[in-house]
Amino acid sequence: MKETLNIVLLGKTGNGKSSTGNTLLNRKAFQVSCDKTSCTTLPLLEVSDIMGVRLKVVDTPGLMDTSGTRNEDTILNVCCGMSLCPDGFDALVLVLDYNNIFSTEEPETIRILKTFFGERFVRDYCVVVITHGDNFDLDRSEDEKPISFKEWCLELKHPVGIAQLFEECQYKVVLLYNKGPVYASQREAAVKEFIDLLQKIKGRYTNEHFNSCAAQREKFIQESRKPELRSCIQELLSLLICDIDEILNSRHSERVELTKLKRHVNELIMRVDGQTESLGFMDNLKSKLFLIRDRIENIDSQRMKKELESLKQEIQKLKNPSVDWTKLWYKIASVMSTIFKAAGILMQTNSKWSELGKVFCSAGELMDTTQKEISS
Repeated sequence: MKETLNIVLLGKTGNGKSSTGNTLLNRKAFQVSCDKTSCTTLPLLEVSDIMGVRLKVVDTPGLMDTSGTRNEDTILNVCCGMSLCPDGFDALVLVLDYNNIFSTEEPETIRILKTFFGERFVRDYCVVVITHGDNFDLDRSEDEKPISFKEWCLELKHPVGIAQLFEECQYKVVLLYNKGPVYASQREAAVKEFIDLLQKIKGRYTNEHFNSCAAQREKFIQESRKPELRSCIQELLSLLICDIDEILNSRHSERVELTKLKRHVNELIMRVDGQTESLGFMDNLKSKLFLIRDRIENIDSQRMKKELESLKQEIQKLKNPSVDWTKLWYKIASVMSTIFKAAGILMQTNSKWSELGKVFCSAGELMDTTQKEISS
């Protein structure tokens, strides 16, 4: 039997992670919020001796935090939390709120956690705790044929994401009663069940496991930055257009105004530098900005107005990139042609589908012909 058990509490803000930690430790170790806002802003470690073992509990800030915490800050906090138990964790405890278990946000939470900890963490190291057991009991009491919590877990089909979670963690799911003295006996039984589950888990989730997912976490950060970067770039491109309008309408020295315009272009280049890969919607933005800067440096004063108008149109295109429908059609037509011809050939091997197979082959060839005609 393990003498020390290390766990980390994970989940969405407001699901009751801190209350769960207090219940497991049998004392008020973590601050608890009365609403759905997060009290836990940094990872915290608390310890208690319960039921013959030393239990170490790390409470972490919630995912999808209502306080507006950035995703990269959340990842940093989780990393700090993992370092609080250098010898690893016996379980990564995913806390769900029974009242919100059918929320569409929970599957997204699970997806993010798999990005943080790896695809296998649910199967190998995850224990699911569901809070508000009193509400579960109330709902079951109204059923015509009340069933136990274990039966409910096994029979659950919807939402599919939660049903798959239960199956993937091999039904290591505990119903917890965090509030009310009337539930003291159920609470004690649930904690015992939880400790027994931890004892059965083989090995520990270590820093080696966590570090192996570093690339996935970095990709997640890059993806989460996209909206912010899009907004910033749109703003800076708008400023460039305003600069050009000011020059066109100004009575002051155009060269002074051009210096200002060039400065804003450089600012945008610096903002994009190193981020272009994460901005899939504008992969060649940086190179185009270099060309715009070169054009500004070489503007002929005799043709300034015309060249500035041309620049303005170029920047407007960057600000509102259009879809190249021709290229898109080529890609779609190429894929569909391959699919139709392959299906047609396969159908012609069966006498029953032979005629339909010829039609599919003809459709594929027609797409090839249309594509060539458009390109010519």
